[in-house]
Amino acid sequence: MIRKVFLVMIMTAIMITECACGSSGHREESGTGSSYQASSGAESADHGDSRLESTQSSAKETESETQERQEGNVKVQVQMPEGWDEVSGSVLNIQYLKGTASFFVKEENFGGMNLDDVVKAAEDIFSTSFDTYAPEGEAESITIDEKDARKLMFTCSINGMKMKYCYIYLYAGDRLFAMTFADLADAFDEITPDLEHVQANIRFVTD
Repeated sequence: MIRKVFLVMIMTAIMITECACGSSGHREESGTGSSYQASSGAESADHGDSRLESTQSSAKETESETQERQEGNVKVQVQMPEGWDEVSGSVLNIQYLKGTASFFVKEENFGGMNLDDVVKAAEDIFSTSFDTYAPEGEAESITIDEKDARKLMFTCSINGMKMKYCYIYLYAGDRLFAMTFADLADAFDEITPDLEHVQANIRFVTD
């Protein structure tokens, strides 16, 4: 029962951020891992958020970022550590649970912003959507599958429970993805080894 209630809370948090994302594609399952196929082609979403639109209009991409964003199909492949159960029928591209912890991957649509501006726009959304939103330092520049990425960690309260999130944004082909780990704030350290495992092993394969 506790796990079901917690899953509902996680999905509620995801729905809050849906105003800034768009996704398409299909899932494939193999063994204990999952893969997600993202189709190529441009897509747009009407976010109806003046804050996001103004940030989009001012965003400037670097030449290297533009060159890397070539249209193509993207397959996300992940092998989870022991103890993680895949969520059957999830509305997300990839989603796993382990106790009260959740890991998911989904496509985002921030209008082609560079990663630094994606983080700024996401922080604006989180700060106005979550109670007691508190980032843990500045977003960190990291590498995932040889791709430039930004890692944002923060705590917040949902229905009176203190949560901790790790969001990792990256581009694969011309698609923007968010990898997210979430758990109760006082239990998050227990899944840190799993987070590091996924960071080292997840693959975004572009055709």
